[in-house]
Amino acid sequence: MKKAAGIVLAGLILALAGCAWWTPHTVFTWADLIQQLADPGRLARLDMPSSALISSCDPTGGNDDFNNFLRPGRTPGWVVLADLRGPGYMTRFWFTGAEPDHPLRFYFDGESVPRVITTLGDYCGGQEPGLAPLAAHQNYCWFSFVPVPYQKRLIIETPGGGQQPGGWPRLFYQINYASLPRGQSVESLPRAPTAEDLAAARRVREVWNASLFQRSYPAAAAQVTNGLLAAGAARELWQLAGPGLIREFWFEPELASLSSPLAREQLLRELILRSHWDHSSAASVAVPLGDLCGSCWQR
Repeated sequence: MKKAAGIVLAGLILALAGCAWWTPHTVFTWADLIQQLADPGRLARLDMPSSALISSCDPTGGNDDFNNFLRPGRTPGWVVLADLRGPGYMTRFWFTGAEPDHPLRFYFDGESVPRVITTLGDYCGGQEPGLAPLAAHQNYCWFSFVPVPYQKRLIIETPGGGQQPGGWPRLFYQINYASLPRGQSVESLPRAPTAEDLAAARRVREVWNASLFQRSYPAAAAQVTNGLLAAGAARELWQLAGPGLIREFWFEPELASLSSPLAREQLLRELILRSHWDHSSAASVAVPLGDLCGSCWQR
């Protein structure tokens, strides 16, 4: 879309309601959790377990967001990153400030011996099932989106930082986790993944590696709008009858005539997308297009 007189190319995938949802199991397995990551639509669900965050943020409110750990670990020099009570599962692990051989230990359900002994390099992109793009080292940061379930408890330990002047090495970390609601439980992470587990992880990696424009949704219909939008004008892109589900939509603005990055940034900030539900005169969504699509690269 162009602010003055540009090309509008907008696409939408519409499917009937009742596609792949969170299924309220009584007891979840690791394969159940990893399979959810193959469905991008789950991000829009309001009935998913909520997530919380533990991090190394500065407890004083300052900017020293490193080497702030939960407590000392079991081994001298080690620290506890997280002590999580189940049933639940870790949804995201992020770490920076350490080398690939920096150790990690995962203790489950009160066990005195760590069930998982690994390193940042192996855990974040070096071994199945945590291979890219589910887990990797990018922009000096280690990360993993591979779920780690725990039935009763999960303690994560690592060697601490700050032994050198200036607080070096400075270790930064973030851990997201989800607690299951009453009546549901989960099997703790298996000591070794099964063939079913590895197949589920491969399927997720295939989905994440696929282009957004190559994804298919059974029983879904696509609608495309292509046109011009004058400065200060408004245009209706879609009017859809329900019940239904929008699986995805995309916008391809024509920015070739705008050579200045500042001009492109301004266009994506000033172009507002509004969505109305059930004939409401008030927009439930009113957001700059660039912000909605996470367009930090102006595309």
